[in-house]
Amino acid sequence: MLHLLEYEVSASTEIRLHPSMGSVIHGALMEKLGEEWGNVLHEMAVRPFQQYLFFDRKRKIFIWRMGVIDDGLFEALSEILQSRKLYIKKHECDLCLSGPTVLDETTFDKLAAQAFTTERLPYGCRLTLHTPTTCKHDGSYDVFPDLSRIFYGLNNKWNAFSEDLRLEQEGLETILGNACKIGKYELRSALFSLEGARVGGYEGMMQLYFRGNEMTRRIMMLLLMWASFTGIGIKTALGMGGYSCEFLYKE
Repeated sequence: MLHLLEYEVSASTEIRLHPSMGSVIHGALMEKLGEEWGNVLHEMAVRPFQQYLFFDRKRKIFIWRMGVIDDGLFEALSEILQSRKLYIKKHECDLCLSGPTVLDETTFDKLAAQAFTTERLPYGCRLTLHTPTTCKHDGSYDVFPDLSRIFYGLNNKWNAFSEDLRLEQEGLETILGNACKIGKYELRSALFSLEGARVGGYEGMMQLYFRGNEMTRRIMMLLLMWASFTGIGIKTALGMGGYSCEFLYKE
């Protein structure tokens, strides 16, 4: 199963919450999960979860969102979060969590069926990047979206976990990147603090328009739905690349 859920967050002290706390939240989760899970996750080339902290301007609260694509890990995380508190050693405080709100639960098969059988294809989508987002290429971090690299990462993650349907066409990321156009956008450069270093990226909103043949647009739809569970770009288990998507349809 694929799980996407969120918690409302407050702190037990007067510390300022911010998205870069995703990295210390990751550390707190790893400590709670223990050595056995730590070893399992360390050996995996791609982490089977994402998590990120962001401020929801509409609701005027901080939200912690988590996507998990491994049932065993989901059960372990659910157990350690039953207390509704997560101790952050670096700041000597507890993060106090509301009860979880389930945003989505589905399977690889259902995602694929939705993308490949729907009769109503979107003409584009509006992406909201809640936390700093980037891809790394030739030792440098992207400070503006490169759609081919974004699709490359999403495709790799899909193939790493999907057992029955694999997307292995050579150069698929280039085909998808060329078939997608950035229209409106409200992006800003953003830094994510990580273990004493700062990773540069971008956050905000961008609207994409889909081109290409029908199959190309269906694959784009699949990978962008998939991204809700995995995040976009790099270091998504540490709090980067938090994302939500609204597909756009003609009347």
